[in-house]
Amino acid sequence: MPPATALEQAQTRLDLTHRLSTALAHGTTLEPLTHLAVEHLHPLLPTGSISLQRLTGHRLYPAFSPATSTHTAPTDTVSPEHGAALRDGRTVTIEATDRHTYTRARAAHLHAAGVQALVDVPLRRDDRLVAVLRMTTPAPHAWTAYETTLLEDAARHLTLACPTHTERVLRESEERWRKLVLLNPEALFINDTAGRVIYANQAAADLLGLDDPEAVVGQTLREVGLPADDAGTLIRQARSQEPGPAPPCTPTSPARTAPPATSKPAPPPSPTRATTPS
Repeated sequence: MPPATALEQAQTRLDLTHRLSTALAHGTTLEPLTHLAVEHLHPLLPTGSISLQRLTGHRLYPAFSPATSTHTAPTDTVSPEHGAALRDGRTVTIEATDRHTYTRARAAHLHAAGVQALVDVPLRRDDRLVAVLRMTTPAPHAWTAYETTLLEDAARHLTLACPTHTERVLRESEERWRKLVLLNPEALFINDTAGRVIYANQAAADLLGLDDPEAVVGQTLREVGLPADDAGTLIRQARSQEPGPAPPCTPTSPARTAPPATSKPAPPPSPTRATTPS
């Protein structure tokens, strides 16, 4: 049952903040932190549903479904004004979906889904909208300041568990690099400045007749049987079974050729004497 007095409400907010802050301090990631927040919020708020959503274009999707999945149906389509408010960092409270300008056009769809009132709280990091904490109720509801404040308190803590834009870019880059290395059919060794292997893929282990690529970590390429200078060439040849480069040819002197015959210049024409008519 929601607390009645202002003192009880303040104590409840402190309790929520303490639980979520403690979970964050222990490294709790976004999804389990969301479950913890929802579990704590449900007894304090009206009967309804609380979930974390991601806004893509004008469509809301469950936050923890794969971003590229073609099988995930959107939970809602928001109006341009609704989406703009969330991207600007404004909480949207709708007491009756069939009467609010943001939701009137799709009220029938929302009612069919059991949504007649809702609150959307934006989660923003690096000036970007990263998620939306949404609560819906199956009947119209006049949201109180205490209820929206509880949701905003939870959203602030969830925001701290959201990766920043830079972190997301780095994570995606690392994932692409990892797939490139793991799926590469050629043996790959990565060594540090001292020449010791710090990573080898499975193809490298297969090349050396080992089961586990970790067995070569910490050794130099020479210690694992690959001359450091020629490691790349040896790896490529071993994987493709191509012969190595042919030995250099012994230079030979070019064959002597007779100088081209020179012809004597033709003698100049004899001068002719001009004759005068008699």
